Amino acid sequence: MKLYYKNDEVLPLQNTKPKSAFLSLVQWTCMLIAGTLAYGSYTIFVHLCEVDGRIPFSSASSTLMIETSKLVTSLVLYLQQTSCKPINIPKFTLWLPFSIPAILYAINNNMAIHMQLHMDPTSYQVLSNMKIGVTAVLYRIIIGRRLSKIQWFALGILTIAGLFDSYGGYSSQSRSVTEIHITLTGLIMMISYCSISGFAGVYSEYILKRHIK
Repeated sequence: MKLYYKNDEVLPLQNTKPKSAFLSLVQWTCMLIAGTLAYGSYTIFVHLCEVDGRIPFSSASSTLMIETSKLVTSLVLYLQQTSCKPINIPKFTLWLPFSIPAILYAINNNMAIHMQLHMDPTSYQVLSNMKIGVTAVLYRIIIGRRLSKIQWFALGILTIAGLFDSYGGYSSQSRSVTEIHITLTGLIMMISYCSISGFAGVYSEYILKRHIK
């Protein structure tokens, strides 16, 4: 049992762990809710920005602002960590392979904006889940991890949901944002988006585990 001193008395340190665990739970819950709201509202905001069926801003500029915000946040967190303890910066040859998924994600981030013109927000959210199936297949091929039957069953449900959503909302032309719709161009872009995202995620984990070993 850990002890601490207060007013020359030795007291047990039992009540600090539950408080710490509770604060961690609250922090994780808030981050989960904030992340879900941010991810879910992203497509809605892009659709609200549409003017006469076009996006009035550059996707590259939007992506640059988003990635700059991530960089600033990462630098702030990095400085906080280095103030507590020194962190060894890896060699250039060690983190250079990570530039490949960075380029792939840059392509996807730009594509995600243009896809909004070819589908409604609901279809985007449903169909984007197909990248889970693509990731699982690539994970099995590249890294060699086996999936259980229940995991394959869950992936099958996601795939079927995507197929039904595509079939039910298919349209040769864009329709109102209030209607469930997706065009053939949007479907092709979504397949490319999910494939790129899945490969980038698996490749990142592959090179990360290879360097850790």
